[in-house]
Amino acid sequence: MKKSMIAAAVAASMVAPAAMADTTLGGQLQAELVNASGDGVQEGLYLTDGWEGASANKGNASALFVKGAHDLGNGLKGLYKININPKFGDSFDTVATRDAYIGLSGGFGTVLLGKLSTPYKSSTVKWDPFLATFAQARGNNGMTGAGHNGYVGNVLAYANKFGPATVVAAVALDESNDNPADGENDADHAITASVNVPVGPVEVALAYIDTAGFSTFVDGTNNIEAAKLGLKYGAGAFTVAGQYETVDVGGNDAFDNIFVTGSFKAGSNTFSASYGVATPDTGDDGTYWAVGAKHAFSKTVSVLLAATASDNADFSDATDDDVMRVGLSTRIKF
Repeated sequence: MKKSMIAAAVAASMVAPAAMADTTLGGQLQAELVNASGDGVQEGLYLTDGWEGASANKGNASALFVKGAHDLGNGLKGLYKININPKFGDSFDTVATRDAYIGLSGGFGTVLLGKLSTPYKSSTVKWDPFLATFAQARGNNGMTGAGHNGYVGNVLAYANKFGPATVVAAVALDESNDNPADGENDADHAITASVNVPVGPVEVALAYIDTAGFSTFVDGTNNIEAAKLGLKYGAGAFTVAGQYETVDVGGNDAFDNIFVTGSFKAGSNTFSASYGVATPDTGDDGTYWAVGAKHAFSKTVSVLLAATASDNADFSDATDDDVMRVGLSTRIKF
């Protein structure tokens, strides 16, 4: 009896890892030492993780996730992921949820339900070489903050490849009620879609988003309509990319946003420069620039030395606020 129990235990210990073979536990931590100066910020040294505008510890990189897939046979897979976001620069007592979903994939494509990045965001946000650092473009006049930030809940998303094109579409369900008398959801559902197409060394991206007054959208912004066209070119050690956005945010003037960036990789070092300008229909432009050098000690450990500046110039603020940041960023993946 004891031998049978031991044999069963050994068999179970061998089966369990096989059953968990498609499950991944991982994440990354980032810490940045940054000196900030200018009219739009309290000047001095900061220990941070990400930065947007005058806000340290925003749009950060640190994450801890569990994700995986169950093979259901006949080409079907059940998918899942939960990703939490510790705020390393403040305290691990401050934790948010990033993407968290379940889904199903097969010959029909992939369907996901839960909290996700919008297709508008995911189609080009990783083109920024300074993404999720104190020098990033989004929220700093390089890329729109509302369009490229955060994760949206109550989402039904579909993705598939049609030839070389990757198509993603999503609906975020608005569960609020602006009229308590009717006892119903408003049905101001947000819609967004993107198409990414590689053409040789060039990638073309098209995306659209309309939040239709969605009550709890990213960063508290509840009325966004935007479209963008992006182009990315990579050949050897060189990568250049750019995008044009036309944006209408409820309660503010419509504006255009242009972002361009270029990188050169030499061994373990990558040198990058970016520029952005936000041009409202009325008023002055907002500008952004960043330059930096990244050194990869390995695939999991890297450091970034960078300088960046953004200037609202009355674009999104009542005053002419400028912020300059110079700092060192360290990122470790696991």
